[in-house]
Amino acid sequence: MNAFHPVELLAAAWEKGRFDWDPELDEERERALTDGRALTAYAERATAAWHDFLLGAGDAPGDRPIATSRGELGFSELVRSQRWHAAYHYRQLVEFLRSRGVTVRGSARLAADIGLPDEVF
Repeated sequence: MNAFHPVELLAAAWEKGRFDWDPELDEERERALTDGRALTAYAERATAAWHDFLLGAGDAPGDRPIATSRGELGFSELVRSQRWHAAYHYRQLVEFLRSRGVTVRGSARLAADIGLPDEVF
């Protein structure tokens, strides 16, 4: 959930000029996701909303300044930071599955593409 909620907020951040993610409320959001199906549906909705935003924005939504709790960022930097954040959690999942004997194809390539250092889990 923590990887998808910020992505869910990106379109509104572009529209409002503010990234309104309050991680302190993540636990409350997580409680509503009572099983794997609920989590999958949540992730699918966030992914679809991002996809729709990109289709509506055209080739390049621009790089307007966005206010965040950590200061102002250009929109592209905010998107890059959330891409890295999602990859970080993906890597955690891949490592958890690997510890259980499950191999995820393409995971090594993703780490190289995103630029995750080996020590990031």
